Amino acid sequence: MDDAIVVLTNTPTRDHAQRIADALVDGALAAAVQVAGATTSTYVWRGRRRRSREWTCVIKSVRARLPEIERVIKAIHPYELPAIVALPVCGGSAEYLEWWLDRVAGGAAGTPRRPPE
Repeated sequence: MDDAIVVLTNTPTRDHAQRIADALVDGALAAAVQVAGATTSTYVWRGRRRRSREWTCVIKSVRARLPEIERVIKAIHPYELPAIVALPVCGGSAEYLEWWLDRVAGGAAGTPRRPPE
């Protein structure tokens, strides 16, 4: 579990978020990606307060995959400076975390088990 991370990024469209999710799961860089939205983000960019409608990707992976995850996000993401934040996982269902780690640690060559029901 020490290696499990959740990576968050926000996109301006559902399509961008889904393209990121598909690329990460298909490339075995993420065990799963949830696309949530639309949400409203409020932030300062270039000296002005802004408000945008965005979709959030919740990416379940491992620390070792973070550089590749960043590369995929930046290749698809339309923002000049996409938010990419990784958070450690400090606990959870042992069976689910085992599936999660097996899925991304083994890469695309592994045959992942179904997530526990």
